[in-house]
Amino acid sequence: MSRTRTKRLLPWLLLGAQFVAGTVRAETVHVLAVGTNRGLPSEAELAYAESDAQHYAETLQTYGRLDRQQARVLTGGGPTEVLDALAALSTRASVDDVVHFYYSGHGDRRSLHVNGERLNLSDLRAALDAVPARVRIVILDACQSATDLEKGLVPEAPFSIDLGGPDRVSGTVLLRAASAGEAAQESSELGGAVFTHALLVGLRGAADVDADGRVSLSELYRHAYRQTVLRSSASPGEVMHPTVDIELAGAGELIVSQIRDTTASVLVPPARDRQYLLFARPSGALTGELWADPRRPVVLPLPPGRYLVHRRGQGRTGARELSLEAGQEISLEQGSFRDLPLALLVEKGGRLRLRTHELTVAAGAHYRLGLGQFGRLGWSFGSPQYRGAFGVGVGRSSYSGSNQSFETLELESELLFIYRVGAFDLAGGAFGRVLQVRGQALAAELLGPSLPTETSTWGAGFGPRLRGGWELLETGSVAVDLSLTGSLLAAPETSNGAESWTLRPEVGLELGVRWESP
Repeated sequence: MSRTRTKRLLPWLLLGAQFVAGTVRAETVHVLAVGTNRGLPSEAELAYAESDAQHYAETLQTYGRLDRQQARVLTGGGPTEVLDALAALSTRASVDDVVHFYYSGHGDRRSLHVNGERLNLSDLRAALDAVPARVRIVILDACQSATDLEKGLVPEAPFSIDLGGPDRVSGTVLLRAASAGEAAQESSELGGAVFTHALLVGLRGAADVDADGRVSLSELYRHAYRQTVLRSSASPGEVMHPTVDIELAGAGELIVSQIRDTTASVLVPPARDRQYLLFARPSGALTGELWADPRRPVVLPLPPGRYLVHRRGQGRTGARELSLEAGQEISLEQGSFRDLPLALLVEKGGRLRLRTHELTVAAGAHYRLGLGQFGRLGWSFGSPQYRGAFGVGVGRSSYSGSNQSFETLELESELLFIYRVGAFDLAGGAFGRVLQVRGQALAAELLGPSLPTETSTWGAGFGPRLRGGWELLETGSVAVDLSLTGSLLAAPETSNGAESWTLRPEVGLELGVRWESP
């Protein structure tokens, strides 16, 4: 194997050096993860740099057997805070320890752009040199844009730290998200940097090709490289090729992460050009992204819980929900997916719920002979596109003419079928209403001396209803809707002492708050 190729495979060597500690010799792993969405004043603010730093530390805590107190996440600080954090780390670390330094944010070939200021790489190198450690892992995922188009640190010659000691692997790994001259990417769909996401999913177990419950350095590199190339090739930006620069001494197998025995897993069947996105419930956070391998099944370990799985590729899209228990493995067979439009999958993402309950509270106004007000409580159940709904409401309306006036108190129920397209609802069905009408004659002589000037009657009406709704706002499980309703009420009415059935059209406008069960 050439030296260049060896250097590109070794990054992951290091990422495992810390974990091999558990099998070779007890050592402490320290993590300093820095993320800053804000670069220099002239640069667009990023969306995911700070959350990427948090996810990096959390992944090592979960799968690297790292104590929480040994990891620090720094967001929003400037260069001084970063250097101070490294100085503090130098007082805790020893020459037998493994140190991770992760950075996500803006940068160029000579500096990192941290919260409006430049942190020179020469100063960073000096601060890292001062931290005693057997192995240092430096990951720079630097961005220049908050879109899917470009995000990158212009690479220069790597800096190295000589650590000596041929008995165990020791040295420094410098990992970059893209090769020289390439722009890295961050993805709004993934909710983070493309390469960082591939790296973290691999650490969680997706890279465990031999299914031995451990992820080796070579396994992780192959997985992260392949997933990064596939994802970046599907975006408007250029294709990314992750690179690693390593100076290591010693020998031994390096394990990057160890999958816990209580972890559940999903099995991705062999296929070509098929992508799977897994979202945690109820948060909707993207947990994993995998491309199926045509040669073998792929196993992705996951914590027990509920998940939504999107499947794309081969001209078809679909989704299904999973409930995983500890130690359980579920295969993602094609027949278990529900076909859904790609536009719906993209729009809803992890917030898509395949079959859920919704509770709606609404208030509005309607007009028949006069203006009325009402409140409604509704419940619906179904899929993202088709739902059945039941609602009850109370209201009042009033009318005043030249000869009489009346006030109507109403109790209503409705049964509707809803067709949902994106942010729009189209509903049709039937409703029934119980009415109490209290009327007063304004000109008593028109009614005759034998009829009272005030009357109170009860009646029941029914008819068809059509409703169109528009989703104004959606946040998690809560949405705000504006709806326009058209109804045709067939109800008994009294005129000059005689009762008859009359058809009355009415229109309504309502504003409602809708809650969807997780």
